[in-house]
Amino acid sequence: MAPSEVNANNDISDILEEVAKVQNIKNYKVVADSKMAVGDGFLSNFYKGHVIDRDSGNSFTVAIKKAPKWEFNYAKVFGNEINFYSKVLPALKQLQREGGLSDPFDNAPEYFCSRSDDTNRFIALEHLHPKGYVLHDKKAYFNKSQLEFVFNLYGKLHGLSFVLRKQDIGKYEEIKAEYQDAFALITDSDVSNDFLEKAIKNCLGDLDPTSDIFKVSSKIFENVIPTIQKALYYAGDYKCLTHGDCWSNNMLFKFSESGDLEDVKLIDFQLARESTPVHDLSYFFYSSASKSDFDVLEEYLKIYHNQLSRVLKTFGESPEEIFPFDKLIQEWKENGLLGVTFAFYLWQLKLLDKEEYVDLLTDIDGAKQSMEEGTKYFKNLVEKVIASDPYKTRFNDILYHAFEFGILTEDKAA
Repeated sequence: MAPSEVNANNDISDILEEVAKVQNIKNYKVVADSKMAVGDGFLSNFYKGHVIDRDSGNSFTVAIKKAPKWEFNYAKVFGNEINFYSKVLPALKQLQREGGLSDPFDNAPEYFCSRSDDTNRFIALEHLHPKGYVLHDKKAYFNKSQLEFVFNLYGKLHGLSFVLRKQDIGKYEEIKAEYQDAFALITDSDVSNDFLEKAIKNCLGDLDPTSDIFKVSSKIFENVIPTIQKALYYAGDYKCLTHGDCWSNNMLFKFSESGDLEDVKLIDFQLARESTPVHDLSYFFYSSASKSDFDVLEEYLKIYHNQLSRVLKTFGESPEEIFPFDKLIQEWKENGLLGVTFAFYLWQLKLLDKEEYVDLLTDIDGAKQSMEEGTKYFKNLVEKVIASDPYKTRFNDILYHAFEFGILTEDKAA
């Protein structure tokens, strides 16, 4: 075993021992897997290991997220996720116990422990794959049942957040204060910005320059990054604690033997913050749904709002007071641009073949290849994607829908 692998193995073993102690297992054995897996979101490296209770013979698998060695402000993103698992989730669980919600939100992995300092950043969680949870094919659209399930899921999560804000504002403000603006780390990235600007310019170039959609879209996206920064800011009346990074690779699906969807777990809360629910929903919808689903958007929003309303009523709150349906539609038109724009970026990642870059990212993390060399190679991969027909189809479907639904309006330009 190479020295680097020995060090990684020791690090993972130390974390697993901490997990065993947190779980009050006194007589334990830990088995570390030093093989690293690179995530599609590029903000974490993943390891796994096993904790065995020698007395009972029971064991469980632990998923470990660690910060890569690349130059990046991991304090914010890891801090946000730790805040969700250590403060937000316990507060929502307590709220549900006291309120007696019949089918409580239990759609995140169990949290064991974490650390976030300059020398060691990790989060140890329940590993869901042994329980049958899998990723969705990132290149594929979600089907109707999957979309409905996720809209219901966010209806429950946002509903609980609204209740917490209304009934325990002190706890809500305490939690909110721990979140940091991690989205700014993405909009400040020259590499990400370059990908997005090239994609938009390339696809808009295929439109009729005399059409209304071209004129409006060109004005909105003339200065892409300031437009995104404007879209990220929310000062409206319908604030709640949001997931933040709601794309398919941050959801794990469990299916029955017959192929029916049984459950979904949300993961990766590194971009979590307070904002409008529409930022979560539009981010998810436009990076997952097809044109046929865009055409019936209001049906999905009704599913979401019915679930949200049920949760609010369970806790004695009025949906008409907290977040009425007509305001949801209005919020979508006013704030859906964030989801539209990030979908242009996310579909670049989703249509990439992971096999083409996973070794590259591993080499960069292990200093076998420079960041400059890796970035150049990665840019070439992305440029092929944005010039492809599958990407242009998705871009155009989103763009035309956003224009027709009233999201793309000239006042959205920075």
